[in-house]
Formats: sequence, structure tokens, C-alpha cells
Amino acid sequence: MGFGTETDIRDRHSKLVISHDMADDKAIALEDFFAIYRQYPSNLPLALNIKADGLGSMPFSVELDLTGTDALAGRPAAWPAAWGLKASA
Repeated sequence: MGFGTETDIRDRHSKLVISHDMADDKAIALEDFFAIYRQYPSNLPLALNIKADGLGSMPFSVELDLTGTDALAGRPAAWPAAWGLKASA
């Protein structure tokens, strides 16, 4: 039985970062996290908990490259757009 990854997304200085506690200068940029995650392809789940308020007013976008994954298999095609994400597959 395999295990997936669960992590927390927070905002710091108008950037999205990975941090369990309140984000500080040691927090990993979300883009860097995804770059590392893509280095180790798997079919295990990835749970992203968004732990921030007021992100709707922040000027940012997220693009996920899902090439070579089955991350959206069995899920409605509209989900990425509903999350505000652009999924490339």
C-alpha cells in the first residue's frame, strides 16, 4: 500500500508557498514544490490544503502541467477551471 502527499499552501508577500505553520522566509515556493514533485512521478494522491484568507484579491495564477499523469482520471473535466487552475494534459 502506497501513501500520497499532503501539504499546506499559504500566502506570503503575495506569493504562494508551502508551509505547515505560518509562512516565514524558509517556506518553499509553490512553483519549486511542484518542480520537485514532478521529478518523482507516481500515481499516488496529492492533497493540497489551502490555508489562507483573502486569496481572491491576490493577483496570481497557477498552471499545472499534468502531462504523463492520470491526476484528472475519472474526475469531471470542469474541476480544474472550478478551482481556478489551468490544467495541461
